[in-house]
Amino acid sequence: MKNIYSKIDYSKNNILIPFFFDNKPMFSTYNPNRDIDLFLQQFEVLENQTCVFIAGVGTAQHIQKLTSDYPP
Repeated sequence: MKNIYSKIDYSKNNILIPFFFDNKPMFSTYNPNRDIDLFLQQFEVLENQTCVFIAGVGTAQHIQKLTSDYPP
């Protein structure tokens, strides 16, 4: 399997973030948690859901935050 990241580095607030081969970071290089929170705001309606499917490429930090905010 080919790696899609050119490197993994730390943000200004010491969180690991991957960089794609075009040298663009997956998240903010200052505060990735802000990007994750903005992404998860669209899921405010999850209170009564029993199943959620999320697919993609990344570090799964948004999924970890989602499961901590909405435990199974």
